[in-house]
Amino acid sequence: MPLRSFSSDRLTAWHLLLASILALLGVLVTWEAWREIFVNYAWRDEEYSHIFIVPFVVIWMVWVRRMRFRHCR
Repeated sequence: MPLRSFSSDRLTAWHLLLASILALLGVLVTWEAWREIFVNYAWRDEEYSHIFIVPFVVIWMVWVRRMRFRHCR
């Protein structure tokens, strides 16, 4: 009986889980820099207050382009 190899060109839940874990690890490793950005700049200087909206814009952009990610290999 020949063995079948499972290959998929589509993005799977496993890929999303791994990407999320890597993103979380990246934030954890650079936590001090993130904290400094939010505490020293975003909270104290109104010219940098737009920093707070950036994560929401990124989430929205990923959501809008989610169909394109299905074609990533």
